[in-house]
Amino acid sequence: MFEATADTRTRDAIRAAHASRGEILRRILRRR
Repeated sequence: MFEATADTRTRDAIRAAHASRGEILRRILRRR
């Protein structure tokens, strides 16, 4: 049970990191 919760949290963190990374890349591409 605990592992499943930790996995979900990790997935959420990774998903958030990817989203923020995509936003930064979009901003850089827009500047160029």
